[in-house]
Amino acid sequence: MVFSPERSGPPVSDLTRPRGTHGAPDKRDGKMTEQTPTDRVAHKTADRLWLIERAAERLDAARTNGHAAPKPTLAERAEAAAQRPTDPAVDGQRDAASNQQMSPRKSQTVTLDFAWLQAKGYLTPATMTSALAEQMRMVKRSLLHRFRKGTRARSNVILVTSSQPGEGKSFISLNLAMSLACEYDLRVVLIDGDFGRPDLLTRMGVHEQAGLLDIVADPSRDLSEVLLRTDLERLSLIPSGQNRELASELVGSQRMGQIVDELSTRYPDRLVIIDSAPVLADSGTAILSEYAGQVVFVVEADRTDRATIDDALEQMPADLEPQIVLNKNRGRGRVRTPYYKYAAP
Repeated sequence: MVFSPERSGPPVSDLTRPRGTHGAPDKRDGKMTEQTPTDRVAHKTADRLWLIERAAERLDAARTNGHAAPKPTLAERAEAAAQRPTDPAVDGQRDAASNQQMSPRKSQTVTLDFAWLQAKGYLTPATMTSALAEQMRMVKRSLLHRFRKGTRARSNVILVTSSQPGEGKSFISLNLAMSLACEYDLRVVLIDGDFGRPDLLTRMGVHEQAGLLDIVADPSRDLSEVLLRTDLERLSLIPSGQNRELASELVGSQRMGQIVDELSTRYPDRLVIIDSAPVLADSGTAILSEYAGQVVFVVEADRTDRATIDDALEQMPADLEPQIVLNKNRGRGRVRTPYYKYAAP
């Protein structure tokens, strides 16, 4: 409701109100004179000045008598608000802040095509009794032990990488995230950290959109803008975002560290899995490894030689003690499966 002192409130006595202030015909000396538009504007201005003067007189009288200043009437408050100067820029900022408080940003929700993932050989909640599921349990148990033991900072941030492309690190990342999300007391955030070739979320049916690099480059943007919830209740996703020429410098920025801290500390039961680029293919992976508390290092059986593995491991912090996953192992060794063999470092 908008209060108008000219139309609401108790009537003002003719003894105190200036004459001819309502835009009606003015009666002076027994004669009726029709007011012009200029007269009406002048009378309206006089009306406002009269209200302000009355408020000032009441305030002075209260101070003289030693009493607390009386509260202004509705008419006086409305008139003071109408007379207050406005700044469009300030008002616009105030309105934007108000709208943001009234309408908090919410994460988007995406639907995963579990049938398609299962057909492509990925782990889903419906295939948790498969041989693949058992192998992923062997991988995640060691990670969970370190996480719950908490002997290293950010032990809930897990970097998944390899020495070179094609060894299956994204396949491991996705399946590991699926397996962890099936735990009853964990939340999982899977991040596509391969900024040069961001195809992890595409495999899950999530198309290109804003992601991690975008909020690192723009401090005004919030993490909730790029956090995607899925229909698997305990699994969320973060795309890589738009690749930039200075992606490695963005990854090494203070802002990146703040975002990783926010991800790792907001919920005590949250695990963050970062699917990064191969170490020897992208210098940004070595920087990302500094934010991680654990590393899963994927090695393709019968392809990657020991010298290549050593070169890659030397790029990362020596105290990380990576967990080595032998991928594409075709049934040799103590553990026989079509896909994986887990090996301790």
